Amino acid sequence: MRTLVALVVSLLAVSGCVSSDFMALHGANFAPRSKNHPIDVYLPNEAPVNVHKSVANARSISELPRAALEIGRVDTQGAPAASWSAVINDAKKKARILGGDALVIKQWGNFLSGIDGYGQAY
Repeated sequence: MRTLVALVVSLLAVSGCVSSDFMALHGANFAPRSKNHPIDVYLPNEAPVNVHKSVANARSISELPRAALEIGRVDTQGAPAASWSAVINDAKKKARILGGDALVIKQWGNFLSGIDGYGQAY
């Protein structure tokens, strides 16, 4: 039985192009996957509807196999004009580099850029 190798992912919408920062966790060292290796995506039910709609064949985080091994973290950022699917596809590329089989989306949202003179966040 194959162990699912999963990565924890944070998705953020910020100004700029789609980009990711990533790292191995717990001393994990796996061979990179091919560029066509399928990466499953697991989402919590609490994720925004637009994120769920943007991920083809997304699975519920409750379906994550018990034997899944967390091997890394990927933080992905995309401009507000970037689609969530573009952000997730960038995270999938990083997962392949780390030797992963899946992404587990645990966090999403926007960075706080600042607060204007009226106390409004932007």
